[in-house]
Amino acid sequence: GSTGTDVPVTVKYAGYQNANTPGSLSTTVGSSTLTLTYVEATSGSGSVITNGATVSSNTMIHVASKPTVSVASGASTFSLNSNSKIGEFTITADANGKIAVASTSISVATVGITNPELATSSLQLRVDNVAVNGVGLVVNAGVTASTTPVFTFTTPYEIAAGQSKTFSVFGTISGTAQSGIAPSVKTSLTSGATFRWLDVLGGNTLQTGASIPTFPTNSYTAN
Repeated sequence: GSTGTDVPVTVKYAGYQNANTPGSLSTTVGSSTLTLTYVEATSGSGSVITNGATVSSNTMIHVASKPTVSVASGASTFSLNSNSKIGEFTITADANGKIAVASTSISVATVGITNPELATSSLQLRVDNVAVNGVGLVVNAGVTASTTPVFTFTTPYEIAAGQSKTFSVFGTISGTAQSGIAPSVKTSLTSGATFRWLDVLGGNTLQTGASIPTFPTNSYTAN
């Protein structure tokens, strides 16, 4: 076999500069890709090794600010056939500038419930235990296996630079408790692709969570 050494490379972009006065861009900054086209190295024996194979990086999206998203592990009590807290996620805007949340979908699955059904009209997003206004909902009715309600903000929900907002999901799941199994609900953010947000200062461009490397995959559990 062979061994090698990782060589850190720092890439600096020309054309960007810090602003001393507040403002925003009228258009998006865009995206870029790095391509390695040639490598030359010296082996331990002193011979020179070259390689011209092309290797490209993932596409990097340039934004003025970005969100950090997390999902709580869960600590609420779930009551079958009653309005309960069934999910929670937190969004933090980067210190560089505010962002706005446009929409997100959540995946809901149940355990220990026969013929579960999530009441569309009962679904609600709350911040600090206060209902968030201007939220449109698209939801599948049954949750026998799972369902993915979509929360769409009629007006994108802005979060100031460096600030966090914790969104609690409330809803009523009906059904019959199975014998010997405590009813519970697991809720997660469906995927980065279905989480849509706006880079407000970067041209107010629409982005998705697919470009966030640390987008959460864990679930909130209520039982």
